Amino acid sequence: GAARNEALQKWQQPRNGVPLFATRLYVGRNANKASVVNLADPMGRTRLLLKVDSLGVASIEFLDENGKVTGKFPSN
Repeated sequence: GAARNEALQKWQQPRNGVPLFATRLYVGRNANKASVVNLADPMGRTRLLLKVDSLGVASIEFLDENGKVTGKFPSN
C-alpha cells in the first residue's frame, strides 16, 4: 500500500548525491545514424564520446560535467 510505495520512493532517491540508476555506457546509433560509444560519469553525464558518423568519419570527444566539448580528436 502507501507505506510500500513510500519506502520504494525513498530507496530510489540519490545517495550522497549520486543517483541509484545512471546510464554509464551506451553502445549503438544516435539520431544522425552515427555509431557511438558513450561513456558517462556516476551522475550519468557523458564524458567521453567515440563516434563514427554516417559517412565513415571517426572522432573522439572529451566533455566536461556540463556537456561542453573540452577536447576533440581529430581537431577540426
